[in-house]
Amino acid sequence: MPTYCLAVKVESPVRNKPFKDFIVFFLVAFAGASVNFSARIIYGQFLPFNLSIVPAYLTGMIVGFVLTKRYAFNAKASGNTRREMVKFLLISLLALAVTYVTSVSVLPLLNRHLADVSLFFRQTFAHVTGMGLSFLTNFFGHKLFTFKSTGFYERVRQKQ
Repeated sequence: MPTYCLAVKVESPVRNKPFKDFIVFFLVAFAGASVNFSARIIYGQFLPFNLSIVPAYLTGMIVGFVLTKRYAFNAKASGNTRREMVKFLLISLLALAVTYVTSVSVLPLLNRHLADVSLFFRQTFAHVTGMGLSFLTNFFGHKLFTFKSTGFYERVRQKQ
């Protein structure tokens, strides 16, 4: 009995490259944010809330760089890892400031209006709010600056 093979062409449901970049970055950022979030809870056992945000963010940032370079913005084999690390650090420090300022600003509001809710929940909500706002800083900063070749470095090298 003859065997037949039916080939089916499957197209990606995500045709829009900017949207695809956003989705991939979101998934990668979610992994880094999960590390950040978990680390803040661990560091919070030893540090006050506002101080635990900084080392937690830095811990998540390391994971975020590796995953972002490898999976987002097609930068896996760019050959510019050192430059990208410096740019990543600059954008991440800006995003850390956004996370920190938002988190420590939201917590007193939550303390005032949700005093009957557990402190852990209020701190968690404040931290997640800060992380959410810093996501936008990270996405646009890394897309438009960190992993985009602007030609600036090449022009500077040519002048030397």
